[in-house]
Amino acid sequence: MKGRFPYPLSLLRLACRSLDDYDLEKQLYRGKASLLYSATCRQSGLRVVLKLYRKHKLSELNWYQVWRLQCVPATVLWGDTPNPAPH
Repeated sequence: MKGRFPYPLSLLRLACRSLDDYDLEKQLYRGKASLLYSATCRQSGLRVVLKLYRKHKLSELNWYQVWRLQCVPATVLWGDTPNPAPH
């Protein structure tokens, strides 16, 4: 199943919507307006990478980009789209 989401898509529909729903494990990146963390969903056990935005650092364009990303359903991101990250 290389290049595809390795878990059932039903896992993505769980209510892991708050930062409190995750155990942050390691900071992977620190940028001007965002941070990346590896984390585990407490409800499903799914390991993920979370991108956290520092709201006070976002430009107008960044606000639009964040809003647009929230509108993309996970099934579009992971459905039949190849995963560009190496396995």
